[in-house]
Amino acid sequence: MIGKSLGDIVFFILFFISIGLLISRDSSIRSKGLGSLTSDLPNLILAAPFAAVSISQVLRTDLRLAEFDAPSRLLASGFIFYVFLRSNRYSVVRPSVAIGWGAIAGLITLYFAIDPGRTAMTGGRLSTTLSWPNDLGAYSGILLTFVTWMLLTQRTTVLRKRALLLGAGVTGILAGIYVWWGAQSRGPWIATALTLLILFLIQAWKRWGMLRMFGFASCAGVLVAIAINFKDLSPRLSSIIDEPVRWVQSKDENSSAGERLSMVIASAKLISMAPWTGYGDFGYLKAGCGDEFKSTPYYSRSLCAGSGPHNEVLARGLQSGIWGLLATLNLLLAPIVWFGFHVRRFWNSPDIYNPALLGLTFSINIALVCMFMEPYSIKFTATFNALVLAVLFGEVVTAKRMLDQSGLKS
Repeated sequence: MIGKSLGDIVFFILFFISIGLLISRDSSIRSKGLGSLTSDLPNLILAAPFAAVSISQVLRTDLRLAEFDAPSRLLASGFIFYVFLRSNRYSVVRPSVAIGWGAIAGLITLYFAIDPGRTAMTGGRLSTTLSWPNDLGAYSGILLTFVTWMLLTQRTTVLRKRALLLGAGVTGILAGIYVWWGAQSRGPWIATALTLLILFLIQAWKRWGMLRMFGFASCAGVLVAIAINFKDLSPRLSSIIDEPVRWVQSKDENSSAGERLSMVIASAKLISMAPWTGYGDFGYLKAGCGDEFKSTPYYSRSLCAGSGPHNEVLARGLQSGIWGLLATLNLLLAPIVWFGFHVRRFWNSPDIYNPALLGLTFSINIALVCMFMEPYSIKFTATFNALVLAVLFGEVVTAKRMLDQSGLKS
C-alpha cells in the first residue's frame, strides 16, 4: 500500500506547492500575453473529464463522488501547469530531462522488484507485488520510450557526462526490455513498438532527411514482417494476429482478443442505449447482463464479469455517455495534435522541440495503451499520466515564452 500511495503523495505535494506558488505571485497570465489557444488548450484537455462526469451525473440525478477520482487528478494537475505559465525562468534541471532520468531509475527498480511468486501465479508473465502483467508491460514500455528519447535528444561535450548518460541509458533500456517483454502483454507490445518507431522516424527525418528516413522505415517494416511470420519467436506474439482472425470467423470469446472484441461490440451497443447519461461505474451490468440482453447478438459474457471493457474510451462512454466519449477522445488525441504542432513548428529550437517530442511520444503511447486497458481508472497510473502531461505542457509553454522574450526566431 505504501508503494501504491507514493505517486499520490508526490503528486499532491507538487499540487499544494503549486497552489502556494500561484497565490504568492502577482502578475496575471493575460498581462504576459499567454491567453492564446496553445496556452489555454492544455487546461481544457485536463478539465474535460471532470466536466464530463459532472454533466452525466446531473442528467442521471445520481451523485457518485468515486467517479471523480481520476478526473479530479487531471483537474488538479492543471494547477501545476498554471504555475509553469506564471514562471519567469527555468529550473536548473529541465523537467523533461528529470523525467528521462526518473525513467531509468524506474526501469531498474522494476527489474529488481519482480516477484517470483506472483509471476508463477500468472503463468510465468512477469509481475511485481504492486502490479499485474498488463500494467507492468504498459508502463515499462512507456518508461522505455522516455529513456530512448533521452538518448536520442540529449547531447553533451563533457566526456564524463556523456559516459554517464550512455551507461545509465543502456542499463535502463536493457532492464526495460526484460520487463516489457517478460510481462507478455500484447497491447503494450504493440503500443510501445509503434511509439518507438514513430520516435525513431521523427529523429531520422530531423537528422538525415526524408530519403534516409524512408530507408529506416523500410528496414523496420521488414523486421516487423519477419517477426510476425516467425511464429516460434513467441506464441503470444503470433496470437496477436491469430486470435482476432479466429474471433472474426467464429465470434469465439475463448481467447483474450476474442473477449476484448466481444466487449467492444457490447459496449458500443450499451452506450447507444444511454448516450446522454451513461450508466455510472458498473451501472451497465444491470442493462447489459439481463436475460433480455443475453438473447441479442451484442451480449458479452466477458463484459458481464465486471472487469470493464478493457478500453479507456469505451469505459468512459459507459460511465458518462457521449460526454465521456468526447472528453476521453479529447484527452487522448488533443495532446498528440498539440505536441505534434510544437514539434513541427519549433523544429530547430531544442528547448521547445525536445520536451514537445517527449510529450508527443508519451501521448501516442498512452493513447494506444488506452485501446487495450483503462489506465485512467487506476489511481496511480491516472496520477502518473496527469503529472507527466502537466509538466510537459508547462515546459513547452515556458520555453516558448522565453524564446519570445529573447527575440529569437524559431
